[in-house]
Amino acid sequence: MGSPAKANPNFDPTVQRLLRRASKEQLTRLVAMAAAASGEAVSKAGFEPGDDLCPTFRFPCPLPPRFSEFLEEAAAVSGMLRLFPYGIPKPDGILVQVNMGRISE
Repeated sequence: MGSPAKANPNFDPTVQRLLRRASKEQLTRLVAMAAAASGEAVSKAGFEPGDDLCPTFRFPCPLPPRFSEFLEEAAAVSGMLRLFPYGIPKPDGILVQVNMGRISE
């Protein structure tokens, strides 16, 4: 049997974070952090207000030292990341897609 705190957890902060919209400042910070880690923004999804914004960043292999800082920031902003190897059969980089949520006007 769990404690009362565990029986009735407060999910509101998590729900609010998931409902949050991407801001220009958040995206600017991610682009700057990617550049500081030898990465670059290579594509995006979402064009109109209301669309999901999912920028994709490319980083070289071996992964740069500041790559983990970028991942931590991206996870804090979105909570959802997708990592893909870049280059087949021998990956020479990694793609990171960050789901930032709906584009705010």
